[in-house]
Amino acid sequence: MGLFSKLAKNINVAIFISSRGSNMEVILKNIETSKLKGINVRLVISDNEDAKGLSIARKYNVRSEYIDPAPFKTKLEGLAEDKVIKMLQEENIELVCLAGFMRMVKQNFVKAYEGRIINIHPSILPNFKGIKAQKQAIEANAKESGCTVHFVDLGMDTGRIIAQRKVKIKKDDDEKSLSKKIIKQEYILYSKVLQDIANGKVKIPNI
Repeated sequence: MGLFSKLAKNINVAIFISSRGSNMEVILKNIETSKLKGINVRLVISDNEDAKGLSIARKYNVRSEYIDPAPFKTKLEGLAEDKVIKMLQEENIELVCLAGFMRMVKQNFVKAYEGRIINIHPSILPNFKGIKAQKQAIEANAKESGCTVHFVDLGMDTGRIIAQRKVKIKKDDDEKSLSKKIIKQEYILYSKVLQDIANGKVKIPNI
């Protein structure tokens, strides 16, 4: 048995990225080494054609697709949203994981996968929602921050919290050093939550 507990189910997952997809890569490594069981990543989608994460996913023999989000700059909507939903249906996706995906998902997508979309955010929600959460924490002189995995709804980082991990913020920390601390905890937390979902400890509709 690996780092996490023994699997209960085998769940088809899609991961959404916008850049390198380091959280995605850790998840794929954990699956490959049997540290994470019961999770089958069938699809990786990026809104960035040059995202390094697409080629990383292909090395793990995972279907990787670029979706042109035009004309929208901050959201996934319209024709792009329709294409994404079709791809998810083609791969029989049961759970969607946002991992550094820098767009708001909108009503049709959230409705189609209601209760089956999760995200990881670099703060202890409800503190420091939105972009540059690490910078927000530094500017607020916060004593601690961390990361949160939560369900996705139509708000900005407002969905129900699943799990969190905290880090201390030292006086000499800046945005860069805090980001490094938090990402290490993200790598642990996301796989842990996925294992809990596979084991039925976190309930997902129709899984």
